[in-house]
Amino acid sequence: MDVFGSTALILGIFISGRKSKSFPYGLYKVENLVAVAAIVPVPLIFGTYEMKVGEKFSSPSLVADGRQFRADVLTELVVFAALAGQWFGLPLDRVAAAAIALLIVKAGWEILVSGMRVLLDASIDPATMRKIEDAIEANPEVSVVEEVTGRNSGRYLFVEAKVAFRVTDLARAHQASQRIERDIREAVPNVDRALIHYDGFRAYVIGFSSNNVFDHLVS
Repeated sequence: MDVFGSTALILGIFISGRKSKSFPYGLYKVENLVAVAAIVPVPLIFGTYEMKVGEKFSSPSLVADGRQFRADVLTELVVFAALAGQWFGLPLDRVAAAAIALLIVKAGWEILVSGMRVLLDASIDPATMRKIEDAIEANPEVSVVEEVTGRNSGRYLFVEAKVAFRVTDLARAHQASQRIERDIREAVPNVDRALIHYDGFRAYVIGFSSNNVFDHLVS
């Protein structure tokens, strides 16, 4: 995006320096038009799109980069507003500087909070946790979902649940654990590992999304 913006500006400078009989006052304002078109709308659209993709696939790096693009656009708009104010005799430069500082602090704080939530294992949003709980409760062998916890690493989630089964047969509990792990991954595709605990004995279901091979250990 930076390369695209710089290329557009260079092209605008080149065009603005050309002479044409159709434009007796020159094409100098093309530089201004390109600056506004290349620096403001395109990064704003790209940043918004990048954030949506990052949220869809739970990618913290895409979300952070999208926020940076949007913060850059907002600061540029504030600068343009300050320059316009100067043209009309309004001393907005100091106000604009304070606004830009606040925007930078806000963007940095959001990225910091998001990163700290991951480091403190509190990064899975309530809507995603609700999807996981619903996937577990939908299994007919499940009597009670006692606890569901999880954390993420990058865009992958690691889920751990403690449930009570209606069945006491070990083989059926093992099959139910397999189904639950599959249902969780269908509900939330970026779950890398699901660990199911069962009262009385524990049925562990561990799945790795990288090669789609599942190791089922029952003890």
